Amino acid sequence: MMWWWVWWGCAHGPGGASQVDAPVHEGGLHQAAPPALPPAGATVTTSGLAYQVLKAGAGAERPTRAHRVVVEYQGWNAAGELFSSSGEDGKAIELGQIVPGWIEGLQLMAVGETTRFWIPEALGYKGSPHYPSGMTVYDIALISMAPLRDYGDRQAVVLLDGVPRTVLWDDGDTFSTPDRALKARLAGYNTLESYGPIHRWGDWKSSELYEIAKLAGRVAAIDRWKCTTLPGSGGYGRSVVDCPELREVLLSLGLAHSFAVDGDGDPADLEVQATAIAGQQGMWAKGVPEGLVTSLHSLDEREGATETYDRVCSPLTGAAPKVKHSTVHTACTEVCHQGSCLMYVPYRQRYGDAKADCLK
Repeated sequence: MMWWWVWWGCAHGPGGASQVDAPVHEGGLHQAAPPALPPAGATVTTSGLAYQVLKAGAGAERPTRAHRVVVEYQGWNAAGELFSSSGEDGKAIELGQIVPGWIEGLQLMAVGETTRFWIPEALGYKGSPHYPSGMTVYDIALISMAPLRDYGDRQAVVLLDGVPRTVLWDDGDTFSTPDRALKARLAGYNTLESYGPIHRWGDWKSSELYEIAKLAGRVAAIDRWKCTTLPGSGGYGRSVVDCPELREVLLSLGLAHSFAVDGDGDPADLEVQATAIAGQQGMWAKGVPEGLVTSLHSLDEREGATETYDRVCSPLTGAAPKVKHSTVHTACTEVCHQGSCLMYVPYRQRYGDAKADCLK
């Protein structure tokens, strides 16, 4: 079996794909070389990917960016030569080896389905050395799929300002280098806090939203994002970094929300978020509050202060204005604004031996 991390694109049905009756061996795949070009009855997507369903699957669910799938496959080059196969035991494939045609095609499939894909070079290896040129043909059988729930190693590589940098993802919106010389806050969005079960709204339990918060960080760590350092400060000694592709992925999955401290969020981001809300993705599956509490401050955090603020973000506009107050919050107190709640935990009590009881 081949383990394949799927996180690009959105789930969608087969859209009237053609289905053919063809001999399939016991493992679900054809043994003979397929036609080098798609036949007249093949379905062609807007990207140019052509496909035919060889064996129907079951159910309406399709893989999304947050699924892990197991597949069997065979691949032929333009000359009809078999050049790639999962074999009996399959093999592990790194994310960087996934071609766009595979990404799009897998998301058309149901579990148990076998589909033949004709992948144009533009959606395939794009002239890469040691790989086939021109059209490639794959028979793929989707054996199983499961939500991505591995919260292990969050070390990854980002291409920051054109330079590969090894980083550790804290949440899906912050990372640092292993030596902590660089700390980054990502621009344009916010993920839920992952240091404990502190969020609550709608029909969610805090423990459930905690799982979503951790999943955002894990998804952020599964690819090599292209990022750019922006001017200004991200607060707490952090640089501001823009990773637009990651932002779109997390917003589309409901693992993050648009976030802007000055004005509204980016219109394109809000459009992606609106689609996620309508589809009840991620954090939007059990309710959409008027505002999401993103940070809390207590009056006693600064000596002599007469006023402080909490910050609340609108899911509709992405605007996150300050909500000013003069209240002293005690540790592990739940504070609510506009239909959502956040548990106040001072930074010094979020980690290590001093961790607050409500986080243990």
